[in-house]
Formats: sequence, C-alpha cells, structure tokens
Amino acid sequence: AVAVVDAMSRAYNDQEIDTFISYFAEDVAFYMFPNQLMFSGKEQLIARYGVMFKNLQCVQSTPIKRIVHGNFVIDQELSESCSNDASVIDKRGEVVASYEVVNAKIKSVLFFKTQPK
Repeated sequence: AVAVVDAMSRAYNDQEIDTFISYFAEDVAFYMFPNQLMFSGKEQLIARYGVMFKNLQCVQSTPIKRIVHGNFVIDQELSESCSNDASVIDKRGEVVASYEVVNAKIKSVLFFKTQPK
C-alpha cells in the first residue's frame, strides 16, 4: 500500500496525469469526511486533476506524518501550488488524506477538512 501511495504522490508532484491515474482503480471514489462523495471513476479523476495539472505551474504534496494500517495509508500532507510562476508558491495548506489500496490500486480516498476556529 505504501509503495502505491508513494508512486502516486511522485506522479502527482511531476504533474504526469497518465502515470498519476494508473495508480487508481477504475471505480475509485473520492470522499470528504465523513462520507460526502466528491466524485468517482477515472473519467472524473482525469477531468479534475488533468485540468489542475494543466492550469498550475507547480504542485507539490509532501507527507508530514503517516499512519499505515493494513491496506490503508493515512497521510498528513503539506500541499503547495504555483498559479502563475513555477518558482513562486502562492497556495499552501495542510491536508489529511486516507488512501485505501486494494489489488495494488487506490480504491478510495477520504479527505479530512479542518473546521475554522
């Protein structure tokens, strides 16, 4: 599970859409905690992330903390992106994501959003 998530993260950081989507199951589902379906299927994955990769000059996700429990990898990640200039990070935030890996493919992703204080 860890190897799949690490390889997917490298493809994400390299903005390689074909390699990125190869790590996901055909029927992958993305959720916002606790169970709000954001989108599902590779077509919607390509539509969402393909546009992001084309529009952003850089994306970078770096694990801060990781928990591995069987086929689940839960990462606290630092997420950064560059809108206009690849050398200027203009958006930065922390994300917590849970990846469920089944048969060497990411089957589901669950994002946790922090509540404003």
